[in-house]
Amino acid sequence: MSLELHYGSGAIALPAAALDCNAGLIEWRVLAVLCAERGLLDRYPEGIEELARAAGCEVGAVREAVAFWSGTGILTSADRQDASRTVKADRGLIRDTLPDYSAKELAELVEAEQGELKLLIDECQRMLGKMLSRTEIEKLAALSDYLRLEKEYILLLVSYCVRENKRSMAYIVRTAYGLFNDGIDDYPKLDAHISRRERYRSVIHRIRRMMGLGERELTKKENGFISQWIEEYALPIEVIELAYQVTVDSIKEVSFDYMGKILTAWHEAGAVTVEAAQALIDERREKNRGGGEDDYRSFRTDEFFEAALKRSRQAMSEAGKE
Repeated sequence: MSLELHYGSGAIALPAAALDCNAGLIEWRVLAVLCAERGLLDRYPEGIEELARAAGCEVGAVREAVAFWSGTGILTSADRQDASRTVKADRGLIRDTLPDYSAKELAELVEAEQGELKLLIDECQRMLGKMLSRTEIEKLAALSDYLRLEKEYILLLVSYCVRENKRSMAYIVRTAYGLFNDGIDDYPKLDAHISRRERYRSVIHRIRRMMGLGERELTKKENGFISQWIEEYALPIEVIELAYQVTVDSIKEVSFDYMGKILTAWHEAGAVTVEAAQALIDERREKNRGGGEDDYRSFRTDEFFEAALKRSRQAMSEAGKE
């Protein structure tokens, strides 16, 4: 049996070296989008939300995927070579691969600064639940010596990776490099990044449960909505839950489109709390009192006319082909 490739209307080129990397589905999605839409490379990290929507995943997942590919050397930062980010004089500027240490250099590093690195290694071994190999110790030492990351930063990162069940030192190093390249290079920034990531996941879990989505993978469109509500609008979960209640009360079904219209309207009105959103609901009900129509029926009307317009355009297009 033989196979054939059908490229359709186009094709993309992927780095051959990527085939040697143990990448997951999300990593491949992000890389494929970056290869297909090169402009997203130039706009990263400012365009990370656009990249997340194109890849059909969460913004936090995009950051981790970029960290993965940065760690493998497939992705590099074009403007990272800043003269202010030098390390030891004999090592030059930050490169894309961690340095190799001789046995003597590594021993000196471990014992230097009153054995702080040795204490770091011991604590990391305890958190990871295993003894580190010489190669793994070398990688850990390079995070401190080469990238100049604080000991507290490294411990926080290792702790986070362990909670994510990612105990590979190779994964930890790739993540550290990716975060460093994104400018998350000190403890407060990392702490804030992890807090945002964990909040995002917590909100995602509550939205899944609220909307009865189960454990299935979210669609690209659904991820886009949720990313907009959480990342762009910075809405608390309680406001999203209120929009869900309004949606079900108004149209008797679950609808991302309908919720999106409500939340966009609230966002544009500056209603970022439950109290402010409820005030808008009450105001709308007061205006429509006596009309016999649902408060948010106009959202459904908008969807009806949009669908009708789309059908009309399709009919005209088909008529023109005949």
